[in-house]
Amino acid sequence: MELDDIVKLAGSGNFKDVEQHWMSLIERSDVSVRDVIGLAPILDEYAKINKADQAESLAWAAIESLKEKRGDEDALRAAKPFLLKLNKSGELKRFAEQLYREVYADREGLDALVEEAGIGGGRPPRRAIRTLDVCLAMTPGSYVTHRDDDMAAKVESMDTSDWQITVDTGKRTETLGPVEFADQYAPCDDDDFRVLARFDKGRLQTTLNKKPAEVIENILKSQGNRLDSDELKAVLTPRFMPTSDWSKWWTKARAAIKRSGHIKVEGRSPYQLEFIPGGHAFQNEFAELFEGLGSPAEELSAFEGFIRDCKARDDAPDREILKRLRDTVAHRAERLDKKHADPVLAERLVESVISQALGEEDSDRAAVAVLSSAPNPAALMKACESAPLWRHASACLKSARPQDWVEVLAAALPWAPSQACSDLAEMLDAVELPESRMEEMIGTIVSDAPTTFRALFWLWDKGLERDRWKSVAPITVLTRMLWLLGDVQRSDQYPPSVVRQVCTTARVVLSARKYGRYLACLETLESGMGAALRTQVQRLDNLGRKVEEDLLNRIRSRFPELYHKAQKSRWEQEDVLYVTREGMARKEGEINEIANVKMRENAKAIGAAAEKGDLSENSEYKFALEERDLLRARLAQMQKQFAIARPLQPEQVPDDHVGVGSKVELRHLESGEVKELTFLGPFDADTDAHIYNYQAPIAQALMGSKIGDRVELEAVSPEGIYEIVGLRPWTAE
Repeated sequence: MELDDIVKLAGSGNFKDVEQHWMSLIERSDVSVRDVIGLAPILDEYAKINKADQAESLAWAAIESLKEKRGDEDALRAAKPFLLKLNKSGELKRFAEQLYREVYADREGLDALVEEAGIGGGRPPRRAIRTLDVCLAMTPGSYVTHRDDDMAAKVESMDTSDWQITVDTGKRTETLGPVEFADQYAPCDDDDFRVLARFDKGRLQTTLNKKPAEVIENILKSQGNRLDSDELKAVLTPRFMPTSDWSKWWTKARAAIKRSGHIKVEGRSPYQLEFIPGGHAFQNEFAELFEGLGSPAEELSAFEGFIRDCKARDDAPDREILKRLRDTVAHRAERLDKKHADPVLAERLVESVISQALGEEDSDRAAVAVLSSAPNPAALMKACESAPLWRHASACLKSARPQDWVEVLAAALPWAPSQACSDLAEMLDAVELPESRMEEMIGTIVSDAPTTFRALFWLWDKGLERDRWKSVAPITVLTRMLWLLGDVQRSDQYPPSVVRQVCTTARVVLSARKYGRYLACLETLESGMGAALRTQVQRLDNLGRKVEEDLLNRIRSRFPELYHKAQKSRWEQEDVLYVTREGMARKEGEINEIANVKMRENAKAIGAAAEKGDLSENSEYKFALEERDLLRARLAQMQKQFAIARPLQPEQVPDDHVGVGSKVELRHLESGEVKELTFLGPFDADTDAHIYNYQAPIAQALMGSKIGDRVELEAVSPEGIYEIVGLRPWTAE
């Protein structure tokens, strides 16, 4: 899905699909920093409806994913536009600060500059980022231009201990702090027209005579990329050339412009001139970037993006550039072929796409040749990392192996990316693949989940809708998905990128269509299977709170009998606290004493101490504040207990076993010493009187025991084994 379409989805409020496409893009192994930065407009749609928290989570996930795949520098490039969109996000500010520290770790004075810029603090992110980027680009001798009067200046010196930067404007010098410097100046190249005009007029004259198009390009860039020939003449004459020389020079310059590829000329005198930042320079820069890519999936994604950029710029791809790209990939494929490496097919597929862009006949011949001669073509397809590569491979497969392409595709499909599975399934559904082979293929998807998880998620989300793919029960697929989630949760054998992809995709496909497939699956289950499914879900902590709650709530609705709680003994109940009426009265008095007496006295003490002035050195004031916090915490705990307290009636005390309210007579087996212990609520505990809180360990060790039972006790003296020799209910005195 194109970015514009995703933005439209966000604008329509369809955030579930937006987040699915977002996560799908950032989890791709070939995702580029340009792809991630392109997602930034989506955050605007979230901001419009106050979904800042969700937007922050998406931004964080994208930057983290890019950091892992591409490194700190690309992660920082993406973090900056995201932070400008979410300029109130403290977490993103701190993350951006961390990335600056990692990318520029070897830069002298970095800590001082980061503190001055204030990116992690209260300074607006746009200003903080500008300060860091401008100052970090500077060295003594760098050139800058003034943001307001278009004047060029030169950095004379930099004191990185406090980042005082001294600049020479050609007329005077001034020293500025980092924030003020970045506010006033912007970096520029040493061949910028304004720099040459002020600091190197001799070089400017040489360039005017030998490279007129270069001078015009620099002037256009300094003038907002547009001006007409009369305005150009006013800039150059008579300051840099005699007016009488203009016509001759302009004729020469127009011929040079035609060769530059960066300047567009329209109309008649005065001619309209426009600098085009792309041009063939953009294509050459891409070719250099392309040569540094590390995998066929990255190459294909980058090439497709390059073609889109060319269309957007209305600039046809240069054939020489395309040939350069094609040759780069072909050489890589030849090296892989010599090593008999599986990625050779993927490289040949990229080669065929570029050959097609060149308009070459039989552009797939190299990829078809690899597939036709391979002893194990399915293994070559498995090495294709992205869905577009799989689609190209399956199209070539039919030409390469007309006799057995169906079997090869069936053998490879379990390892296909989710986005390609529907296309491959469509091809298999159109032929007579034996039912037994279909079942075998589906069985592989389900049984080999650690490596076939992408096809497993597709099977649950879309595959089970297809008639020939229903040989497996939905509950089998569901439990396998949950098992996989548990496995990535427990095991450290999975790369972090795989863990994130498994967890994110599972959340998306389980909740799809308002949990429609999940609900339909529950309807087919018996209560016992429902209980097992509940246990499986409860053991996971990587589904996300919302999805986990939704899954469990739907189990509750389908199997209410699973949630009929067995009657617990009083000492096991967590939502009730049994106490005597006398204990409740005492506790209520204590609560009133704190709330109505001690806290009022404390408030007066705080006010009296504050009147003495200079609170930073006022020990009485600090002590009063500490006492207030202690009183508040104690009152909150007491009120929490009192809210669940229930009066214990003597008739509720069991007489055949130890329970809440029991008086227990114990005899120490070795010494023969006899003790009598009473177990009541926490409001009644008095160890001096041998009355214990029934929630205490010594009480819990005895709860449920009967006369004649023996229990080992450690919290009494003497320690050892005691026999219960007497038992009677407590009675209020």
